[in-house]
Amino acid sequence: RIDVDYNGDVLDHSTVERWVSWYEQLLRGLPSQMDSTVAALRLLEPSEEARLLDQWSGWDRLGNSELTTISERFDLIAVEHADSTALLDGDSSLTYAQLRERSESVAANLQSRGVRKGDAVAVMTDRSSALVSALIGILKAGAAYVPIDPSYPASRIEWMLEDCGAAILLGETGRVDSISLPLSLAHLSIESLE
Repeated sequence: RIDVDYNGDVLDHSTVERWVSWYEQLLRGLPSQMDSTVAALRLLEPSEEARLLDQWSGWDRLGNSELTTISERFDLIAVEHADSTALLDGDSSLTYAQLRERSESVAANLQSRGVRKGDAVAVMTDRSSALVSALIGILKAGAAYVPIDPSYPASRIEWMLEDCGAAILLGETGRVDSISLPLSLAHLSIESLE
């Protein structure tokens, strides 16, 4: 049994009950997970975890459990809010319709270059609207993106490109010129894909 004293002016009873249930769940799981890291221990009952994930993801609001990919979810939201601002980049902005159009252009461009479902596409650029368009476009093409921080040393970037097995690198031309690319890797200017 767990007894808890708390200030009722600061905390409501349901919040404290929820915290106690999380603590009890943690204690129940400890004997079977003694070799686990703290991060791997579960605080929530599976039913509560599922409810919170559904509630916070907005999935119920989308109303279509048939959608399975991030790009499908993005498209649904982009159609629903086509004229709303999707992102701000300095003094410029893009609506959902514009972002969707740019990401579809990126996807079509990658697919025309042979990128298929399951391929890896490396992306090396600073944060910008072009980066967001590229990431969504890569997902629309069915590929996975491998983010590469342009501030990494050239030797680390070269190792990452070799290790990830990407067929294409999207990046800013000036930055890419300073590294040795694997022979099998094609470079595309991220700006040219929009």
